[in-house]
Amino acid sequence: HLRTEVYDVLRTRRVLILAAIDVDAVCTCKIFQSLLYSDGIQYSLVPVTGRQSMKQAFQEHAEQARHVVLVNCGATISVVDELEASEDTHFYIFDSHRPYDLYNVYSDKVHLIKSPDEELDFPQPEEVFSDPEDDDEGDSEEEAPNSYEDSLEDGEDELGEPRAKRRAVGMKRKAQRRREKRVWEQK
Repeated sequence: HLRTEVYDVLRTRRVLILAAIDVDAVCTCKIFQSLLYSDGIQYSLVPVTGRQSMKQAFQEHAEQARHVVLVNCGATISVVDELEASEDTHFYIFDSHRPYDLYNVYSDKVHLIKSPDEELDFPQPEEVFSDPEDDDEGDSEEEAPNSYEDSLEDGEDELGEPRAKRRAVGMKRKAQRRREKRVWEQK
């Protein structure tokens, strides 16, 4: 899993490593650097001390690397929003800090790397991203699926689109609106 879904992807690309300056991160980086060096993978390693430092380091190196490895940092914040990442940037987060930010959990641009024996129980995306103000999607409580498996049915809606695809698009729209609302509120 770790090799096929992470390391094999990184093998052919330049990698940006943003690492916290704690003992765990230093040890992890040393091991990771040895792997990258032995396979001839180009990388940039930048130590970070907090959110602002991480944001500054990412902005300085974002043009060089589309694959960013975060070592012992980044799991508790929405990295895509916080770092203002482009659509083609992927994040691989090795972080012992909890709780995970739910935008990281449900993002297809963020890959949370955890211990294989660690079981995580996240709520369903519908529970997290449902907004009482967003009833314009047409789903009432009676129409909502009883479980995540129900939402993956192969049936089609009245427009001929797969229900699961329509729900996924709707959740992404809701997440995007929440991000835009948060940015607007911060101004």
